[in-house]
Amino acid sequence: MWKDLKENNWTFDFIGTRSDNASYPSLSGAEFDTDHEGRGGWTSGEILDGLDYWLNQTGAADIVLLSSPGGNDGLQGLPYSQAVSNINSIIDILQDNNPNVTIILENMQKIGMLASWQN
Repeated sequence: MWKDLKENNWTFDFIGTRSDNASYPSLSGAEFDTDHEGRGGWTSGEILDGLDYWLNQTGAADIVLLSSPGGNDGLQGLPYSQAVSNINSIIDILQDNNPNVTIILENMQKIGMLASWQN
């Protein structure tokens, strides 16, 4: 995504309380922006619980990518209805902090898992 944004001349700044310490190649002299709030393996409830703190640390975001929200809930056998409620609350909080925020929801690829999770 960073590369696509740079190649299309977008002006942006990733934000987050975490920093990716991996080494990435530069692109046209620009260094990879390592700030993020990626939380691999976290459930929607864990994200919801941390969201106010992260927003207080970084400020409101203009664009948020939620990568397969609720996917880890399903993998852990947590209730589907609770994941939906948590995701709705996450979206509400993001919009309360910035009414013009763009929220991108990444779709899970394992439709079979979703079907069995909803039962």
